[in-house]
Amino acid sequence: MTQKILCVAEKPAIAKAVAQHLSGGRLNTKAIRGNQYVKNYEFDFNFRPWGNTVVVMTSVLGHLTSLDFDPQFKGWRSCAPSQLFDAPTQTTIDQDKKAIADNIRQLARYARILYIWTDCDREGEHIGTEVKTEALKGNSHITVKRALFSNTEKVHVIQAAHNPIDLDERQANAVAARIELDLRIGASFTRLQTLQLQNVSEKLAEKVISYGSCQFPTLGFVVDRYNKVRNFKPEVFWLIRVNHVKDGIKVNFNWRRVHLFDRAAVVILFEQCIDAKKAKVIKVQQKPTSKWRPLPLTTVELQMQGSRFLRMSSSQVMKIAEQLYTKGWISYPRTETDRFSKDFDLHALIRKQIQDPAWGQYSQNLLDGAFQVPRQGRNDDKAHPPIHPVNWVAATALSDDERRVYEFVTRRFLACCSDDARGEATDIEIEWGPEVFHTHGLTVLQRNYLDVYVYDKWESTQQLPPFTVGETFEPTEANMIDGKTTAPGYLTEPELIGLMDANGIGTDATMAEHIAKIKDRHYVDTRPRGGRGQVREFIPTTLGVALIEGYDNVGLDVSVSKPFLRKEMELKMKAICEGRKSRNDVVQESLEEYREVFVKTQREIGVLRDSVIKVVHRAVNKVATVDNKVATVDNKVVTGVNKVVMAVCKVVLPVVMASTVVLPVVMASTVVITVVITVNKLVMVVLPAVHRVVSVVSKVVLLAVRRVVSVVSMVVPLAVITVSTLVVVALPAVSKAVTVVSKAAMVVSKAAMVVSKAAMEVLPAVNRAVMALAQARRNTSSPEPDDESSSPSPTKRRRPSASLYADEDDVVVNTKEQPQLHAGSGQVNAFPGLGQEDEDDILFYGPALDGIDYLRMVRSEAKGVPSLLRARADADADAGVAGSMLSSDAVLGRYCDGVYTAPVSVSVSAEADSSSPAHTLPSIQTRYYETLVAQFGLVQATLRCTPPLEAVEALGDVRPISFPRGSATARRAWERHVYRFDPHPVQVACMDVASVFALVRLLRRMMVARRIGECTEQERRRIGAWVWAAVGKCPHRGELGSEEIAALRDLANTATTIGRGEGADLADQGTDDDEEDDVVDEIGDAIAAVIQARGMEHKEGQLEGTNSTTALVDMTLTIVGEIYGQRDLLDLRPVWQKAE
Repeated sequence: MTQKILCVAEKPAIAKAVAQHLSGGRLNTKAIRGNQYVKNYEFDFNFRPWGNTVVVMTSVLGHLTSLDFDPQFKGWRSCAPSQLFDAPTQTTIDQDKKAIADNIRQLARYARILYIWTDCDREGEHIGTEVKTEALKGNSHITVKRALFSNTEKVHVIQAAHNPIDLDERQANAVAARIELDLRIGASFTRLQTLQLQNVSEKLAEKVISYGSCQFPTLGFVVDRYNKVRNFKPEVFWLIRVNHVKDGIKVNFNWRRVHLFDRAAVVILFEQCIDAKKAKVIKVQQKPTSKWRPLPLTTVELQMQGSRFLRMSSSQVMKIAEQLYTKGWISYPRTETDRFSKDFDLHALIRKQIQDPAWGQYSQNLLDGAFQVPRQGRNDDKAHPPIHPVNWVAATALSDDERRVYEFVTRRFLACCSDDARGEATDIEIEWGPEVFHTHGLTVLQRNYLDVYVYDKWESTQQLPPFTVGETFEPTEANMIDGKTTAPGYLTEPELIGLMDANGIGTDATMAEHIAKIKDRHYVDTRPRGGRGQVREFIPTTLGVALIEGYDNVGLDVSVSKPFLRKEMELKMKAICEGRKSRNDVVQESLEEYREVFVKTQREIGVLRDSVIKVVHRAVNKVATVDNKVATVDNKVVTGVNKVVMAVCKVVLPVVMASTVVLPVVMASTVVITVVITVNKLVMVVLPAVHRVVSVVSKVVLLAVRRVVSVVSMVVPLAVITVSTLVVVALPAVSKAVTVVSKAAMVVSKAAMVVSKAAMEVLPAVNRAVMALAQARRNTSSPEPDDESSSPSPTKRRRPSASLYADEDDVVVNTKEQPQLHAGSGQVNAFPGLGQEDEDDILFYGPALDGIDYLRMVRSEAKGVPSLLRARADADADAGVAGSMLSSDAVLGRYCDGVYTAPVSVSVSAEADSSSPAHTLPSIQTRYYETLVAQFGLVQATLRCTPPLEAVEALGDVRPISFPRGSATARRAWERHVYRFDPHPVQVACMDVASVFALVRLLRRMMVARRIGECTEQERRRIGAWVWAAVGKCPHRGELGSEEIAALRDLANTATTIGRGEGADLADQGTDDDEEDDVVDEIGDAIAAVIQARGMEHKEGQLEGTNSTTALVDMTLTIVGEIYGQRDLLDLRPVWQKAE
């Protein structure tokens, strides 16, 4: 019998598509016994390696086998859950897959080659080994090969058929290790949870409380965000908003500080801005800008963007993508690759999209010259290219969901092959008083890829009017506005997928499954954010919150709700694929890690139970409260109904009772009628007499009323006339009195004007007289004029105070001066208005009108003090003085209250000079300092670069970039952050100067306020790294004021105190940032392995001083002394001593 080639695909649809392409449509189809979906296709094909032969194409339905425990361990109470870590397992064929396995064994008997066509990923390799195992049972001599393909397009399939490769056993072993670990870990924790927690609540009595090593970290992300939202407390902040209208265009300027949490500080700054009146344009920058086109599409990106833009769940997106792949419309949708290989024919794929009515013309434009090579990402799994359309399909041939997913994939692919969007950005900065405000404008010039990729938005802003540097204007409107910080939103599916991808939870192919699992287990619920049709957000259920809080309260070193254990496991799987570790080694290592967590959880299971009971009962109480409110409403309704019924009864009951006496009443009615008739007759007789009496009485009353009215009408007019006469007589006198008072006021006003004019005329003369007296006045400490000179001393003119200026109305107005940069020291003067004299002979001797004038007068007097000369001492005396000054007790200057006092300058001999600390440093220590300074320069250059937007967005909420000074909440958050995380270059580069110096003060406080010896090694290393990063972000010394320099000196002095072992003294002094700390612990070792981090290798003559404390002292003193001009601190560095 002719030997055949047996081809096996992973799915029936793939088997059918491959068979159609290889056979050209000439094939025979046979059904198999026991399964209605799998078919056998027989045809001829000429393989390049094997020649023309008969081919039988069949398929499986995913995995053929499953792993489970031996029967004696399958029962829920068959063994202790901890025994499942070592219980024996067995691999069996699923009951519904036995017919498929029999089909493979039967076909393998008559085949010489097994050609596997499973998907080219880890799962596909493992399924291939299962097929291989069954085929070897039918034919132990069969040769096994596999096809490498990424889509079912005909040309690609035929090319794969001619180039067989070997199965990757290492990837299959990685999947086998993961399956075994998931079984043992999941079963042990699931049984422990279920058996211990089922009796906590009736709702959990019949519920399986499952655990998964990917499932729980995923749930942990959701609960963590939920707790942040629930525990969030808004803080009130204030900001300054400036608007200006120019050329009919309203420009909004934003505050550079964004906002502050101290209202008093904002009020002061706002008042200073108002006092300045006019704002000055300090920066106008126009530069080209662009919005990058997207990277080629990966599985994670498809799930994230599909959930965001297509309003589908990630599992739904992947399901539809699989359908499009099996139908041959898109490439394999499970890939980590975000870069196309150089030999990939992109033009051919674009050419297939020309006929589409929506993006066909855009595709033609790409072929006509607008094509750009796609951006190259960083990931390449070496198995599949990025997701892209393989063939064009009409929208009418697809379902609505398939059409939307196919459209997204196609538009993304075309956008990758397009040019970036181009525009022009305008940035304007103004200085108003002491504050800086800015605005940004954007003009989109070329949309390019945005024309086809409709999911990205980049729109032009309002055109800004022209501004020039140096231009001044008075803002049209300025307001101080308050607001409140808002809580973060609940976690959405795109955000959750991003967290899973960043933390290594699952693979690109399994993330959607893990998310679906926590929803199926009712650990989380979803709801639309912002209304109907919006992206959905995750809300943990009561059980989900209870489980995560319970495990966090157990006190595990590494909580199972955190991603660290699973991430480490995924890295080990990658090591198996790369051949660096074996399957058994990884399984045993991972089981030991989880066994340790399991044992501690089992020991503290009461803590887990109590946490679950607390959360569950809290939820039950909330439900009971709601039920009680409903019951109360029901009771009120019932009470109201009862009242109505009683009222009705009160009305009906008398009627019923009266019905018994109706008959007697009717009988008596005849008597009543008779009586009424009689009375009527009597009335008819009496009525005329009554009428006559009433007529007489009415006439008498009418006559009396008329007489009263006539008397009143005569008296009232007389009274009105009398009052009017009195008013007319008195009015002229009042008018005359008002006129006299007005004339007197006018006379007083004229007199005031005359006095004012006289004062204006006299005031300059008075000022000149005062100035003359001031010039003639000489202080006793000022130098006397030369006796030999008969000429008068030159006139010393008073320098006008820089804090005054005359506006257009010659009114003196105070302004806010800016401190000037000292040309010699490179530092900022502490007092504005001093040190700004144009010439050295401009002196001022009073009178002092304010504090600045007083300081200027003191400096002028100091210039007049003659220099004191000292007789030259002999050599011995000099040497003695030098020896005493260079002793171990020498005072090398001091720093007190923000002022540095230098040491006494002493001339020393060469011998004494050579013994000073600066000249006795070991050569290796000197090289270390040079290396330290050089590397610090690189750190400064790196941290002063503007990071890309993508890097800043990647920081997320975990890494803050702002540190409001004075905020206790911010200080506590930063202190926790420093202990938990290493400094990130992008994070530090984004921090402003105020935040950097707030961090410097916090680091000094942490060095003082916590016993570093009690810190972990990782915390010590992080404190040192944060000191290095914070100082590296500080501006150049010429840009710093005295307060900033003082902060750096304080940090260096603190490090010096640590090096000397004087932590107790430092603790008594307290810290600047938190006066509430009554006790500050002694300082221990601060940073470990800093010398190693700087690249220093001491192979011979190890130095005793290279511990963590000395490293911190050396680093801080060297950088603050060398870089920031505080060179007196360099003499405080300890000298390294060689180890004995």
